[in-house]
Amino acid sequence: MSTPVQTISPQAASLFASLAEAQLETGAIDAFSGGSSASGSTSSSSSTGSGLNFASLLSDVLSIDGSGTSSSLLSALGSSGLSGLSPTVLNALLGSGSATGSSATGTSIAQTAISLANDLTGPNNTSFNPVTTPQTAQQVWNNPQWGNGNIQCVAFVAGAYQQAGLQLPVTPNAADFWPAYANRAGFSEIPNGQGMPQPGDIIVMGGGAQGLGHVAIVTAVIPPSGTTSGEISLAQANSPASQTNMTIAPSGAVDSWQGMPVLGFIRPQQAQ
Repeated sequence: MSTPVQTISPQAASLFASLAEAQLETGAIDAFSGGSSASGSTSSSSSTGSGLNFASLLSDVLSIDGSGTSSSLLSALGSSGLSGLSPTVLNALLGSGSATGSSATGTSIAQTAISLANDLTGPNNTSFNPVTTPQTAQQVWNNPQWGNGNIQCVAFVAGAYQQAGLQLPVTPNAADFWPAYANRAGFSEIPNGQGMPQPGDIIVMGGGAQGLGHVAIVTAVIPPSGTTSGEISLAQANSPASQTNMTIAPSGAVDSWQGMPVLGFIRPQQAQ
């Protein structure tokens, strides 16, 4: 007599595949980096982030029925679990088709930005390795106003977009991105708190030194849920960390650094 085979929903199977792929990728990153993931955190073969492990995540995946979504998994993990997920796992579970509506173009820009951010060096991540950094990005960064050792935040964004196959029509000072791209053909602006950011978006901040502001590229998004805050991940240059996170308040507004308010997000038409 044969034993009945237990089946799972297609949605759970899809999430399981993403989770398994993320686990393998995290293990590979750890193996090649001597035990540190791309986010700088250490992990073991069974760990996907601080306080979480593959078995517990798998259990949550398999408990989702056919009507479940990736947000169902996040709800199952709970607010304490979100902070423990590594960027690799989050990108796999919340990539294209996630609640943020990320497009293939947006995902490509985000992945390119992460790769380029990993190449940056120096106290404020303004230098790059000419051997490992792709030539297309180097051509943008070696503009006379920037150059190796002086990769500003605007240069990083422009280089990442160019490497992903999109050329930015103008590259003013960071704070001036917001007025420069207002009503510009091929781009849309989402004021902070009036719509959820997506991977590949350019986040624009005002304030800062001499009021020049700051720009970076959104690489991952965890939307807020109810009274629980969400989070966005960023890739950037001319900052102490080439990759960082910011909180999305339950209201949907992104909380930035003191004195540097988030003006909003710029999204290319191809990523909409």
